[in-house]
Amino acid sequence: MKSFDICSGYLQAKITPPLADFLPKETTIEPVSSEPKEQNPLKSAKLVFLGGRGLKRSENYLRLKAVAKKYGAVCACTRPVAMNGWESYDYFVGISGTCLENCTVVAFGVSGAGPLIKGIEKADRIIAVNTDPNALIFDYADYALIDNCMDVIKMLEEL
Repeated sequence: MKSFDICSGYLQAKITPPLADFLPKETTIEPVSSEPKEQNPLKSAKLVFLGGRGLKRSENYLRLKAVAKKYGAVCACTRPVAMNGWESYDYFVGISGTCLENCTVVAFGVSGAGPLIKGIEKADRIIAVNTDPNALIFDYADYALIDNCMDVIKMLEEL
């Protein structure tokens, strides 16, 4: 039986010949590429700015991406942000996305749902910005800033 690291990103599967016999004749089966994929920049990042649903709009996520670039960080997102189409699933952090380790994570507008926590629990440092003082993310954060994440992003833009 094969086992897979649930944090390794997207898994690939090959269609075996018996299964191919059941597919319509016009179905094309292509082999899985053996060429190495481009490495996800989240895997080697030392500083990650993580945007969550608290950003509220795609324009705000774009502002976070610009600030991340300014400070040499990689911008990542939670599942709701990826599902809204604000960012590619390649930058989604969580148990079924990318798991971060050996980095500093600055979470903006992230509530701290369990699957996300599994994706950041091995980070060296977690800094959380959220308006809700009872947000679950604060139970895991090394530093907590109870403030509007957009106010903090604006301050970082102006520095």
